[in-house]
Amino acid sequence: MTTPLIALQAMQALAAGLGGYCLILWFQKSRRQAIIAFHLLAGLGAIEALIGFMHMSGLDPDSPARALGMTAVKWFGLAIFTGFAAPLIGKKNPPLANLSLAVHVGSALLGIFTTLSFASQV
Repeated sequence: MTTPLIALQAMQALAAGLGGYCLILWFQKSRRQAIIAFHLLAGLGAIEALIGFMHMSGLDPDSPARALGMTAVKWFGLAIFTGFAAPLIGKKNPPLANLSLAVHVGSALLGIFTTLSFASQV
């Protein structure tokens, strides 16, 4: 495994750890904007690193490894969308915000596992 992939996975681990802490705060009915901001920045940075690595790796467009990387990017895209949607709809419809948060967590975890599978093939 190359150094950029290790850095990518470290950024994903940081984003996941901060997300777990945000989830604990969510259950305690508390919010810390700085933690949420660092979670957002680490997550977006990891996605950018994944896309940059896929672009610079020289993989063929038809390769299965590239398809795995694109699948991970799609899962992370869903995670970003639902992560932004949860607080926007949370004040009017809390059960829908909880569903959005559950989809956010699930799609981010699927993206992380897909990225690990991508990294094992590159």
